[in-house]
Parts: sequence; C-alpha cells; structure tokens
Amino acid sequence: MPIGLEVADSSFEGEMLEETHKLDDKAGETINFWVRNNSECDVELTINDESNRVIEAGGQGHISLEAKDFMGFIDRKYTFKVVPTEEDNEINIDYRIAQRFSEEEDEE
Repeated sequence: MPIGLEVADSSFEGEMLEETHKLDDKAGETINFWVRNNSECDVELTINDESNRVIEAGGQGHISLEAKDFMGFIDRKYTFKVVPTEEDNEINIDYRIAQRFSEEEDEE
C-alpha cells in the first residue's frame, strides 16, 4: 500500500505519548500507526481511543483505522496515544504514523 502522507516518524521517551494530527482528505483513507516498543513494559496504542493494541516489551506492531466516517467523508483530526500498561512506568518507543490509500484506490 503506497504512502499518501507520512505524518510522523520519530522516537519518544516519557510517561505517555499523545499527539493530534490533522490529516489530508486527499492523501488516502487508511491511517497506520506503527510502534517499536523499546520499553521494559508492555504499551497500549490507540487512534482516537479506538483500534487499540498491546505491544509487548521489545516487540513491534501496528494498528490501522479507516479514516472515513459514516457519510464517506474523511475525518480531519486524529489523536494517537501510547501508554504503559502498568502504572508508574515510562515508555521508550520509535513510532511512525502514515496516511495511505486503500488497495481499491490503488487499482483505479
């Protein structure tokens, strides 16, 4: 799936990552949030408090979300969060957020 827009490509250390990004309605309808967990604890990642996934310490993985709402329009703002699954832990992650075209759009 080709990238329509690379939104973020960075690292973070601290209590919790929370970023809100405005997306481009012409850059694709799928949002991907990839995380490499360098922490000593598991972390949970979410997009708009949906589509959550736990990534084990030392692991990596991603979640995806369709950006279209029930009317077929692409929502504009999304909040990406990564939090430790255990209290009083800090996280250490590499992460990437991208907006992509769906496979159906690629075939047109």
